[in-house]
Amino acid sequence: MAGEQRLVFVIDEYPYLAKAEKSISSRLQALDYREMTAFHPQLPAKEQALLYGITGGIPHYINRLEVEDDLDEALLENLFHPAGYLFEEPENLLKQELREPALYNSIISAIAGGASRANEISTKVGLESGICAKYLRVLLELGILKKETPITERPGRGK
Repeated sequence: MAGEQRLVFVIDEYPYLAKAEKSISSRLQALDYREMTAFHPQLPAKEQALLYGITGGIPHYINRLEVEDDLDEALLENLFHPAGYLFEEPENLLKQELREPALYNSIISAIAGGASRANEISTKVGLESGICAKYLRVLLELGILKKETPITERPGRGK
């Protein structure tokens, strides 16, 4: 519409905001998204939401994906192909945030490989369980890991 100005509202480090202000997600959901401009207007709304979720809403990542028509193709090329721009980004972020990224990466790999309990993880990684617990706590605090208790177990048991 003539004379209208568009506003781009970007929240950097959203997980920290959400942790500090518990109601922010529901407050943002109440906004009328029909009035908001997406980064890739050629994509359907659900794909835009998926793109935002996968990239954490980080504009640099969204722009580097260079989505033209096919979101799946752009994701495969940039996230899962060794030559893709974002392929090494998780490892690079670990290197920036943590003193011993290789050890943290081993813990993440053990979990990805099926280890779900602290003792299983420490055994796979070759760490004493108390030391491993400290590394797990850091990954939980950073939001890289999330602890979930199976419905068949009482909270606090089966660590």
